[in-house]
Amino acid sequence: MNTEKTAAGICLYVRPLRQKSSAEPEAGHVYHDLQAAFDDVQNGRITALTGDVHGGPVPVHIFLDEGIYSGQFYFDGCPCEGRRVPVALYLHGAGQERTVITGGRFAREPYPAQGGLRGTFRTYTLFVSGPFAELSDLTVENTAGNDPPAGVGVRAGQAVALYDDAEYTHCRNVALLGHQDTLFIAPLPLKERIPGGFAGPRDGMRRVPSVHLYEQCVIAGTTDFIFGSGAAFFDRCTIQARAQEGCEGYYVAAPSADVPAALTPQGVPQAVSECGFVFYRCTVDGDAAQVYLARPWRPYARCACIACRFGKAVAAEHWSDWNGEGAVLTSVFTEYHNQPAASSGCGYGRELTDGEANALLALWEPYRACTSVQC
Repeated sequence: MNTEKTAAGICLYVRPLRQKSSAEPEAGHVYHDLQAAFDDVQNGRITALTGDVHGGPVPVHIFLDEGIYSGQFYFDGCPCEGRRVPVALYLHGAGQERTVITGGRFAREPYPAQGGLRGTFRTYTLFVSGPFAELSDLTVENTAGNDPPAGVGVRAGQAVALYDDAEYTHCRNVALLGHQDTLFIAPLPLKERIPGGFAGPRDGMRRVPSVHLYEQCVIAGTTDFIFGSGAAFFDRCTIQARAQEGCEGYYVAAPSADVPAALTPQGVPQAVSECGFVFYRCTVDGDAAQVYLARPWRPYARCACIACRFGKAVAAEHWSDWNGEGAVLTSVFTEYHNQPAASSGCGYGRELTDGEANALLALWEPYRACTSVQC
């Protein structure tokens, strides 16, 4: 089934049709459709994935050759009827500019299956779920917000590039490009604001705490382009706010939480899954004007920026409320040794102490190599 098994796990190879590969394996091991490779893994059509679950997740490495992969792609590594064994997905590209997974679904387009609109969570270009997922050296984009004729501009509304639903994710050297709602970090909040607002692959399903690491990534968008209820750590990432004609407000992050985090004596969450979003050694800039670092999607949201550099596009006060609803009053927005610091007139954020900053970084020690603010 176009696979080979190595000591590192199962390996599958994908390249666009009629494209010569620089490192092509023998002919029987090549897919020309990324979703076909995903489906063979998900549906248990690979012999090594039909065994017993007690051995733990099976590593599956999918190597994407240089090229453009257009469509909407779905992968779930959780056990299912045809495959009892959970899967740890490793998706390898040939480089950010060489391997591009692209789509153009958007929230305001008609969705004939239910006679309404598609909505936010059915717009993803790539959906990944399961116990573990690692993405490296590739781009995932949603082009719906591009100016016509490449997209439909601001009237697209929400248009997700990556729907990150895995229990643990590591993205390394990945570009996530879009406009509104580029990156969704699962799980969903406890309750939707409007009926049908969560319609999509996880609507009504059990919420699973999740942890996500994004390392040396590029993430670009306009409004709330990093959002969700999961815990996420962004290390040395480039965050780009894109100008878009008609956009009514630029916000990098929209973290969500439904209950207050339980805190340690050092004033940090007791569990990494309650940390919200942490930006560490990141650069935030872009060609948009008056960009806010975050606003709370739900009360009790948490976001921290540590040792980051902010360009001229970033608003002096750094933080904002959500449409004046007051959720920011129960949220926790913090900073430590950023350049430049927030203006003194902003009452939404506060500066961490040395001890608090180091305790927060130490909480992520299992997921990153360095736990000191000074490194």
